[in-house]
Amino acid sequence: MWDYEDVDGYQPILHEQLRRILNWLPAEARGPRVVGSFADTRSVHRWMFLGLTPKGYDYFAGHYRGESFRCLQYYEVGVGGDSRVGCPSGDVAGQMSTLGNEIRTGVAALDAGVAASDGQVPREDKLLYAVSLAARLFQWFLTIHPYANGNGHIGRYIVLAVLVRCGFWPKHWTVDPRPGRPGYAAAIMAHRNGQPEALEEFILNCLR
Repeated sequence: MWDYEDVDGYQPILHEQLRRILNWLPAEARGPRVVGSFADTRSVHRWMFLGLTPKGYDYFAGHYRGESFRCLQYYEVGVGGDSRVGCPSGDVAGQMSTLGNEIRTGVAALDAGVAASDGQVPREDKLLYAVSLAARLFQWFLTIHPYANGNGHIGRYIVLAVLVRCGFWPKHWTVDPRPGRPGYAAAIMAHRNGQPEALEEFILNCLR
């Protein structure tokens, strides 16, 4: 099992690599590269966890479970208390392709709404749509759990990238560590159970 926290001094390494990603994000927010970075997050995962894999296992960073690497091809994951999390390794590529298509479709609709004047689409409606899309993609991504580790980080990056693309930078939504406000895990579970309001409200509160 891979755990990036097993690497001595992992935190400053992770935070420096994350700082570079977050510095890059606003400048590219409206361009196609950002959409690519969260429709297929493998490049961001590789960038974020570079040097934080065991020696000889660099491929853990930037590759999905189920890819044809010795320790990833049959790498299964799970989250205690919820058997829905962590699809079988052989299904990850297909599930992520479906999610990637959904991301591109959702972002195209989001872009059209953001491009409209505030008279046509009020700014509050733009925000609510962005938050709704971000929450749905986040929960879907976490349910697939495509990586051996770092899924929470990448899921939170997706939320951030969607919001920043629309011109909203949350004050309290962090990639590492996870957001410290109470109710985070419960809100994700509620969304997975078909009740999206708690997670959407959590993300909205992180913007304030």
